[in-house]
Amino acid sequence: MISRIWLINIVLAFFVAFLGFRAYCVWSRETVDMHTNLRPKEVSQSVQPPEFKLDKQPLPQEKDYAVLIDQNLFSPERKEVLPEDKEPTKAQEKQYAIEQKSLDRVLDKMVLYGLVITEDSAEALVSYVSYEPQPLVQRGRRLNSKKVTVGETKWVKSGDMIGDFKVTKIESDKIRLEVKGHDYDLLLYDRENLKPHAPIKAKGGPTVVGGTESKVGQAPNPVNKKPSLTGKRSTALPQSPTSESGPAARQRPAIKNNANLLTPTRE
Repeated sequence: MISRIWLINIVLAFFVAFLGFRAYCVWSRETVDMHTNLRPKEVSQSVQPPEFKLDKQPLPQEKDYAVLIDQNLFSPERKEVLPEDKEPTKAQEKQYAIEQKSLDRVLDKMVLYGLVITEDSAEALVSYVSYEPQPLVQRGRRLNSKKVTVGETKWVKSGDMIGDFKVTKIESDKIRLEVKGHDYDLLLYDRENLKPHAPIKAKGGPTVVGGTESKVGQAPNPVNKKPSLTGKRSTALPQSPTSESGPAARQRPAIKNNANLLTPTRE
């Protein structure tokens, strides 16, 4: 038993000695490498750094800076250069005329009924007509589309839309509308374009049938009155036309009971 313990101790001692020797070798090698890296390297005299050559450019003349002085971006008198307006073509003029007619038609049917202006708000009651396109209807081989006018009345304020028009300002007697860069004023009371008023019905008495006024204390004449027939009997007998074949016209026999022709009125 004792011999085995000594054998194990000898093996462990040998193993520890081996590990210590390996650790010493590693530690000594790292110190040598560290000292060699800290030493400066000798630069060979044959290698020379490259020389940088600067291209010398001539300075611009003073007249080249005159543009910056004349067109100073920070000058208070600087003005914006607007592009020149091109003349519209015939097609554009025709399209503009059609659009102007449609706008005038809508403005003619637009009515300003009233205004409500307070310290913090302003509203206007406007009646206008809008055109709503109907769906296409096929009739034979053609497609026809119609626009139906729809009347609307609503309260609007600044910034609201009335069809294609935008309300930009509400004043005490008018509102200002804007469409496609053009301004229009809708007046509350336009003396040049007065709106027709509905006729006022006059209050009167009962209507009289017959077209004639009845006098006081006298009954009106009846409208439909049958004519009275006299009691006289007519003695004339109807004559028959003459025949072409006979020489003379023959008279018809007298009517015996002539009372059936006229009936006398009974009072």
